[in-house]
Amino acid sequence: MDQVGSLTLSDKAEVLFYLDIYHGKKFANIRKFIRSEKYTGPTKSGVKLNKDVFKKVQEALQDVPSSLSEAEEKELALVLVSRIVSIRVSISYYQGKYGIDIREYYKTPNYKGPGKSGVRIPYEFLGQMRAFLEQMSVGLGISKEGNTVIPPQEVREECDNNPEGVPNDYRKFF
Repeated sequence: MDQVGSLTLSDKAEVLFYLDIYHGKKFANIRKFIRSEKYTGPTKSGVKLNKDVFKKVQEALQDVPSSLSEAEEKELALVLVSRIVSIRVSISYYQGKYGIDIREYYKTPNYKGPGKSGVRIPYEFLGQMRAFLEQMSVGLGISKEGNTVIPPQEVREECDNNPEGVPNDYRKFF
């Protein structure tokens, strides 16, 4: 696991941006982690994106206005992952604040709507989030335009036992 960065939401919660490898393929992860007396570690709030989906999510976020005064609720992209699952990127207004939602979205015969897996980034972190996504795109071997910027490297079958940049509280999860 290669941690790219983190956004501190509170003294007990943060969102980590990291790359990992699963079955020989690299993935971008954006996941909420918490610290409490009963539990410290990752939550279900987050997304794991393959290279193609990540590229489209990153592209959707390029046109988001940096100024909060220009923010408005809207869907930015709906990226197809499978026949049933998509990743929906949107600007949402919740509890009096704007944020960027990156969430699984389902379309089945019985249900159409958001799933539980996803993450909401407060709007004030937009600049930092874009910087982390750019670093992740380099780690995945793509640029904003989707061109290869680094040659494919040998893929590790497993992540390092002692990953760099991961807070000590979370190392046991990687």
